Amino acid sequence: MKLIMESWRHYQKREELLDDSVYITKVLGIKIPLNESYPYSLGLMEEIYKEQMLLEGFLDSAKKYVANKTAPLRDLVWIIYKAATDKGGHLLSSFTSSLVANIIKPLQDKLSAILSKIKLPEVYNWIKKNVIDPARATTGIRGLINFAGLAVFLRLGYQKLKGIVDVTTDAAGGAIGLDDLKEKVQEWLTNTFQEPWEKVKAIGAKLLDINSWIGTLGPLVGGPLVIAKMLAPATKGFAGRGDHDQEFVAGKEGCYVARICSPTQPTRVGRKAGSRAGVISPEDCVQAKKDCQTQRKQGAEKFQENLENENIR
Repeated sequence: MKLIMESWRHYQKREELLDDSVYITKVLGIKIPLNESYPYSLGLMEEIYKEQMLLEGFLDSAKKYVANKTAPLRDLVWIIYKAATDKGGHLLSSFTSSLVANIIKPLQDKLSAILSKIKLPEVYNWIKKNVIDPARATTGIRGLINFAGLAVFLRLGYQKLKGIVDVTTDAAGGAIGLDDLKEKVQEWLTNTFQEPWEKVKAIGAKLLDINSWIGTLGPLVGGPLVIAKMLAPATKGFAGRGDHDQEFVAGKEGCYVARICSPTQPTRVGRKAGSRAGVISPEDCVQAKKDCQTQRKQGAEKFQENLENENIR
């Protein structure tokens, strides 16, 4: 504890950090016990300082990593970086939700369906219990890293499993031997989840640096650029935001207003609406929804263009 406190004596915003319970819980992913309140106990302060120091090292590695990278890798790491530096946890939550809605949940359903069809539902149950549920139970920036890794592995796993079932079915002319298939699926399970996933999960748990995470995950799926390609369904709405120009700011404000305003009656919105703060008329509400749709469409188009310009192997 003494060494950690010494390391933090130069940190001018130490008290600001400790007083920001939203950042501590949503970004650092630290649960504040019900019996704790600021000023916290020494044990909890030590945990907060340690996690913040790890996060700062992770962020430094992310900035260095993107210095000589092009899209789509640059966009992916930039999104992770911005999610970790959004103190309110809004971007982190939005990106995590996008990973779940656009990749993780659909692939869960696909895996469950294909394994049930070949009468091996227990295999999916094992994956859910030992891989999916533990990853989805993590929070903060570690949770985001785990969710991203999980999304990649589910895509990889589904592609391989579908290939096994398709090839085996074709070879047998539709009359497939359950014992043979079960053996192949067990090999798939071991080679995809039981061993490689443990390596990626361990890196995410340590939160060492972006190089270690991509360096471990990349070779397992075919290279760093394949990671970006596999995560494209979740990142496309967040890409193309490298510069916070007026068009981007207007689009972001429009999306915020669109979520809470009414197209039938005036709505009062707070400071998060930026230049639109105040009373929003029904007409302005309709326009905000259009501005938001335009921003998301442009972001998706730019990310897709970046993907097409990359030589993804």
